[in-house]
Parts: sequence; structure tokens; C-alpha cells
Amino acid sequence: MADEIKVPGEPVHPPVDPSLNGDKRNEDGTFAPGNGGGPGRPVGSVSITTIIKRKLQEAPPGQRQALAELLAEKILDKAYVDGNETLIKEVWHYVDGMPNQKVDFGVDKENIGELTAFLSAVAKKPDATASTDISCGDAGGKA
Repeated sequence: MADEIKVPGEPVHPPVDPSLNGDKRNEDGTFAPGNGGGPGRPVGSVSITTIIKRKLQEAPPGQRQALAELLAEKILDKAYVDGNETLIKEVWHYVDGMPNQKVDFGVDKENIGELTAFLSAVAKKPDATASTDISCGDAGGKA
């Protein structure tokens, strides 16, 4: 298996008898045109998430507010009144989303040319991603 040569454009997996995969698949096992991706969830079944969302819209006996409203009040009280900092952060992240995190790749104006040359060299060499024979210092048009 390690000695196999992969030819571009040919299936990665060996051909499969379509009868083993259902009649809406190609020989290589991929979905044939008209196959939406499998049967999915059976008709009439309901996920636990759907059930919970439905229940959150209902008002408990003797209450006028929906359970979702009561739950939101309880969470916010626990966060604010009790001073639960972890819960405060969670509520904040759910409302505003997580803050953007920047990644510093160490690229600045001085070495952007070197990085561009390196990426160009990698793009021109088809097997460069699997090899280590190109380094950023070697990329200056010598590839």
C-alpha cells in the first residue's frame, strides 16, 4: 500500500460495487447526481434540541412568562447578583461573540518580499508541501 502511486484525476479509493453503497452512488462510492447525500434523519423523528426549544417556548404552570424568559433571568441573576465572573464572560461571549484573536506570523515590511518569493516557489513545485527541500531563505528565485 505504501508503494502505491497516486495519479491525479483518478479516484483515491478503489472502485466499489454500487450495490454495496446503494443505487445512488458512483462506482468510486461518491454520491451520484440526484443523491442529496443519504437518507438523513428518519421522517417524523425529532432531535433533543428540537424538544428543548419547543419546551422553552412554553410557560410553566402558574407562570405568564415562557421558560426561556425565566431561564434567561435566572442566568443573568446568577451572573450579576452572585458576581459569577465565568458566567458573566459566557453571557458576554454569547451576546457579542468571542473576541478576534490575531496570529502573528512574524511577517513585516522588511521580509514580505522573502515570504512572497517563498510562496511562489512552493506554488511552482508540486510536491513542495510534502518535502523540506525549499526553505524561506532559498526561495529568492532559485527554486
